[in-house]
Amino acid sequence: MKKALPDGPGLAQKVRICGNFKVTVNPVLKVVQYPLPKIDEIFASLAGGQHFSKIDLAQAYLQMEVEEDSRHYLTINTHKGLYRYNRLVFGVASAPAMWQRAMEQVLQGIPGTQCYLDDILITGRTVEEHLSNLERVLGRLKRYGLRANKAKCDFFKEQLAYCGHLIDRHGLHKSPDKIAAVVNAPAPVNVSQLRSFLGVPLMTAQRLQRWALFLGAHRYDIQYRGTKLHGNADSLSRLPLPIVSDVPMTDVPELFHMSICEVLPVDNKRIERETRNDRTLSGVYDVTVRGWPAEGDFHFPQYSARREQLSTCRGTVMCGSRVVIPQKLQKQILEELHVGHLGCTKMKSLARAYVWWPGIDGQIEELAKNCSGCRLEQKTPPLAPIHPWEWPSGPWKRVHIDYAGPFQESMFLVVVDAHSKWPEVIKMSSTTSQKTIATLRTIFARYGLPEQICSDNGPQFVSEDFKKFLKTNGIKHFTSAPYHPATNGLAERFVQTFKKALKAMKHEDLPMQHKLDNFLFNYRNAVHAVTGQSPAMVFFNRQLGSKLDLVRPDLRRQVEQKVFHCAPQRLTRSFQVGEAVLARDYRNQKWQPGVVAEVQGPLMYAVNTADGQIRRHVDQIVQSTIAPHLEPRLSASDQPVSMGGQWSNKELEPIVSMSCYPVLAAKEAPMPSLDISPAKVAVQVPDQVVAIPKQVFPSSEVRCSPVESGLRRSTRISRPPQRLIDEL
Repeated sequence: MKKALPDGPGLAQKVRICGNFKVTVNPVLKVVQYPLPKIDEIFASLAGGQHFSKIDLAQAYLQMEVEEDSRHYLTINTHKGLYRYNRLVFGVASAPAMWQRAMEQVLQGIPGTQCYLDDILITGRTVEEHLSNLERVLGRLKRYGLRANKAKCDFFKEQLAYCGHLIDRHGLHKSPDKIAAVVNAPAPVNVSQLRSFLGVPLMTAQRLQRWALFLGAHRYDIQYRGTKLHGNADSLSRLPLPIVSDVPMTDVPELFHMSICEVLPVDNKRIERETRNDRTLSGVYDVTVRGWPAEGDFHFPQYSARREQLSTCRGTVMCGSRVVIPQKLQKQILEELHVGHLGCTKMKSLARAYVWWPGIDGQIEELAKNCSGCRLEQKTPPLAPIHPWEWPSGPWKRVHIDYAGPFQESMFLVVVDAHSKWPEVIKMSSTTSQKTIATLRTIFARYGLPEQICSDNGPQFVSEDFKKFLKTNGIKHFTSAPYHPATNGLAERFVQTFKKALKAMKHEDLPMQHKLDNFLFNYRNAVHAVTGQSPAMVFFNRQLGSKLDLVRPDLRRQVEQKVFHCAPQRLTRSFQVGEAVLARDYRNQKWQPGVVAEVQGPLMYAVNTADGQIRRHVDQIVQSTIAPHLEPRLSASDQPVSMGGQWSNKELEPIVSMSCYPVLAAKEAPMPSLDISPAKVAVQVPDQVVAIPKQVFPSSEVRCSPVESGLRRSTRISRPPQRLIDEL
């Protein structure tokens, strides 16, 4: 559209081409949010200034170039064809915020400077400071290629009008032009004018405040109207000042007017007249008056099908009780039927009570279909058949996440495994992307990384941080269609179940986390309707242990009892410390003599042998009457030493009594003699003396059975035992 705006007081008007992006770009634009400075903030930063300068930037937004990829969105249609903007244009919703942010970045760090859109205000506490700030501002503008409108610039003014106020070294003042209507309001001469006059200050302040609060929560457009044309401001419009202007009024021929012609309603006289003028309908009228042929009239095939219902009444053709409308008036009748935008069905119902012509139902459907208002407000089409997600091949391959809440003054992060339906619900103190990432990282550390994540389009899930987190861990991210929660139905359905359960526990005197744990524990153990198994069984291949397990019979104890009763009842052998035994040898010979050194369990013993101490089961030990032949390894200090004909070794002491050995009938080699003295114990065998260290037999006391006197009568030849008697 074209819009004529004056560039300043007393200047000629110029044509500025603007695009109407209200129905194109703006509805689908992600509007940049950047706060504009408030009036109080602007003037607070300028406090202490002595002189003031104002720089007006020419054409404002048009000095900012648009990226090549975005230019085709700013295409406008003109009488000379399609054109697109290469620079930021007036009318784009994000333009003010983007421009304000860019200008604050340009002027950043310059003291005594404030920018409000295309106006820059500069001041200083001294003239030198003012000049320095002004020089720095102009240098920045030159550096970034910004141009100023010299005709609108003011320099070193003691008083300057800015944003509807007057500012000078004494402070901020109301602009006289803005309060002239109130100050110079005519004195009231009657009750009505007095009421209006008394309501000016209060009503103005209250309404402005109310409108500021109300409009702050909405997105709206402000239409510019010149002050001289804006005279309908409540009480001020009832007490207007006389308009004094040197600008001549525009002549009437120079104005464009659009007249709305009132269309007269269709009545029976017009239908009668148009019926006579309609070539087809007049012929139908004549045939109906004369009578239709039995086989109909091929000239009027559409009417022949209804010839039995056709009749005439006062110059019009009737179809039953309905009037047949001539072609010229059909469009007007359709518009009358469409008044109120009742919809296709109700329009047909209304038409069947009054009018008819061939193809009326199709025309009504076409009218409703092409009506922009009806199309924009039409019902949602029937829901498409549900297309289920592919069932993952294993647990934790694909998870669905969503936020539930605010619910009971809390927010909850819901995570559900698509394979096992295993849920995780975490109470969140914050729902930012960083908190969401930290919570998911903890869950992934417990169960591993999934291959896919499905979520809605919440700001946490579409942020750059969240995308980077998933990309770094090799996780594919699927998002549902906006405002279509069924795409993420697994998480959405669990949220409903979760909320319902917590609502049912509302009156239980338990903390929120306790209620949540109870719900999750039982949900994970309960059979799911889809899988036919509990989430715990599918996820871990086992049920979670619960108090309900106590009601079942103890299978473990039953098995132990059966094993105990079925086992053969044999007496368990046992051995005492110091008892001579034969221990199983798995290296050389089958059995090796030894002495029980320690009882390590009901069936486990430590046995000292000539090769050292070994550990054997009771099944690997038998009683023995053979003395073990122990040859301990002696160090140099352990060798017996002769001291004046006496052996001296503190590690040796007598431990064996000859009475411990039974008297055997021997035809074999003679039994070795024992030389026992307080200092040593030595076994005299041919060509060797074996010293027995004290640590092998720590006690000299030996328990011996009574020696049987006389000879044993036996059928076998006995050999003398090659062992020492074990000690206590």
